[in-house]
Amino acid sequence: MKSVNLILVTGAVIISSTLFAQTKGEMLFTSSSELAKAKLKYPAPSDKDKQEIKDIINATSAAYLKGDVDAILTYYSDQSIELYTNQMINVGTGNIRNRLKGQLGFGSFTKMDRTVEYIEGTGPIALALGKTKSSLKSKSEGKIYEDYRDDIFLFRKQEDGQWKILVHHWIPVEVSSGQPSEDSIRIREAINKWSFFIKPGKELSQEDIDNYASNFSAQAVEILPNQWSNIGIANIRIRNTGAIGMTWAQCTGYTFDINSFKTIGAKGFSRRAVAWGIGDHSNYPEGSDKLSQDLFPFAMILTKEKDSQWRILAYHFYFD
Repeated sequence: MKSVNLILVTGAVIISSTLFAQTKGEMLFTSSSELAKAKLKYPAPSDKDKQEIKDIINATSAAYLKGDVDAILTYYSDQSIELYTNQMINVGTGNIRNRLKGQLGFGSFTKMDRTVEYIEGTGPIALALGKTKSSLKSKSEGKIYEDYRDDIFLFRKQEDGQWKILVHHWIPVEVSSGQPSEDSIRIREAINKWSFFIKPGKELSQEDIDNYASNFSAQAVEILPNQWSNIGIANIRIRNTGAIGMTWAQCTGYTFDINSFKTIGAKGFSRRAVAWGIGDHSNYPEGSDKLSQDLFPFAMILTKEKDSQWRILAYHFYFD
């Protein structure tokens, strides 16, 4: 079972629907009791969490205005990632520091107004969506550069209980507006295709890996529970290639039983979307007839590409 919520960056249309779960070749609904248990273990962000996340975003804005690179990076995870509008990737606080030093060497910010419109998530993973209006004044010419964009922040609560920015992705507002209503269905289909890329009991083949990789954008990032990153389709393929010719049970020592979705909601439409939820990889350990339920939280950022297909841009999951 995967309980998944879906929210798109802009707009005001709300759509709710439910996808079936796939279990041993059958299509079933995951029980509401399992969903409730998962939500208790990995709850949505509390009011306290939301305020802490808003405070972090506000503090980074204030640090931009001061030109204080060290203060900005205080709120970033060591393995943090910046996803640019063109989907180029800047990884780690060292590289982010270099970008900031270059930007603040060129000019100083006279305005950095950020609003947070949504904060959603599950357990130690949260997504914050908002908008930024900024003005950068060139030091050499005194020219003012205005910027108006949408922001997606993926936060991760660290071992010390502090929230840190793990991913920051931004896009100009003109990129993220005016998409048709059928996108909500297409996004749900894309997530469903990613979840069910191989049937229980089937041996993994190169074709399966190709199908799996097709769900990701070329510069996609998989962020593992320890916050290490696997970047690009080539590396995503390599991570799975070692299991070719094996079933789930042969690869992991477990007999695969459940990997499914339940309850998806969508709000607004754009060329970017975020999804979050609870994964359930239920299985039978080798030599046991007792079902073991493995619940985990995850979140992702999706993008609508030039071929009008929705693909995963960033994906993060967590295990205890």
